[in-house]
Amino acid sequence: MRMTRLALIVTVCLIAMGLPFRAFAQAPKPLVAPATASSADLPLTNAEVVNLCKLDLGDEVVIAKINQAKAIDFKLETDDIVALKRQGISKDVIAAMLKRATPQDVSSKEDPISKMPIDIKAYQGVDPFRILTSTGEIPLKPSPMEHTEEVKFGFIVPKMNQYLEAPGTQSRTRTKDKGLCILVTSEFSPEAHFFLVRLKIDSKRNSRSMKMDTSAHLFGNGKIDPKPEEDSIVAGKVERVSDTEWRLVPKVPLMPGEYWIYTMSYPQGNFSDFGVD
Repeated sequence: MRMTRLALIVTVCLIAMGLPFRAFAQAPKPLVAPATASSADLPLTNAEVVNLCKLDLGDEVVIAKINQAKAIDFKLETDDIVALKRQGISKDVIAAMLKRATPQDVSSKEDPISKMPIDIKAYQGVDPFRILTSTGEIPLKPSPMEHTEEVKFGFIVPKMNQYLEAPGTQSRTRTKDKGLCILVTSEFSPEAHFFLVRLKIDSKRNSRSMKMDTSAHLFGNGKIDPKPEEDSIVAGKVERVSDTEWRLVPKVPLMPGEYWIYTMSYPQGNFSDFGVD
């Protein structure tokens, strides 16, 4: 009996002495590995774009990668663009890099009515622009358009051309009266705010476009005038009809073609258009 108790005590002591080592040996491994930064989360750089282009994947694949990248860290000063060009990067890829690096205007996601000037909002339900012909008034409805950019490379410094472009080569609103004038409903004079512009037709792109006044180089002072290019503006005079009615009268009869009424205070995305046959 005494021997049995002694053996039991010895066994318990041996087990107790072995527990720390056994517990250490059987310590569970961590189930979650330490978090490391994924390459997909790192910003896309000039060097990576160059590497993608060297794989001969095609410009479309590289541009898609530029557009899909979660973040970018492009260096696009004049010297950087010259270096990219010397490494064989196409102008389309460089243009995509410039476009991605340009801050996007989020105002277009807002309610366009809230961005209209107070005088235009006051006349909701009334077409603010009409063309006055020999047979009467024709209301002008807003037409959709989009902003496009084109990078042209000179000897050293690239230049950014900006356009407003509408789908189709012809407006649905048409007239044969070349001596028409424009009626504007506004609380202030249309002068320097509203422009009658002749559009350029691009049959290949099936579009009409207006070139913006980009007298400054892309890497000059960076200022871009929101007005249309001077050559496309139809010269005319402003006549006051009433407190809220104005008449834009072209100096000479309009040539056959496509026209826009460009409004600097209107929300970018819609402009009133018509065609003269």
